[in-house]
Amino acid sequence: MGVELDQPLCDAESDQLGFTNEFGVSRDVRYLKNISGLWIVQECRRHWQSGGEDFDYAQLTSMAREARPFSAILDVDDPVFSTIGKMPEKIAERCLTSGQACSTVQE
Repeated sequence: MGVELDQPLCDAESDQLGFTNEFGVSRDVRYLKNISGLWIVQECRRHWQSGGEDFDYAQLTSMAREARPFSAILDVDDPVFSTIGKMPEKIAERCLTSGQACSTVQE
């Protein structure tokens, strides 16, 4: 989540709130904050696509809406979720190691 700026914004408040500056090829600056939850969804979708299941975001939203709420709680900022690959397996493993129920319906 962020905006494009002409100059980087580097101040104590930005640092405290976890914002960063990324530089583009056209010398623009993307002032942004990474949102971990969406990264996890994107990685799950990529994993399922590689297995032939091409869910779009509307389908994923519908599936989430139909799921039983709060069956597991994850810390989306846990470093285990910060790398590419096998996100559904990472979620399942984190649930199991924290003593939570794990559904592997769409692995």
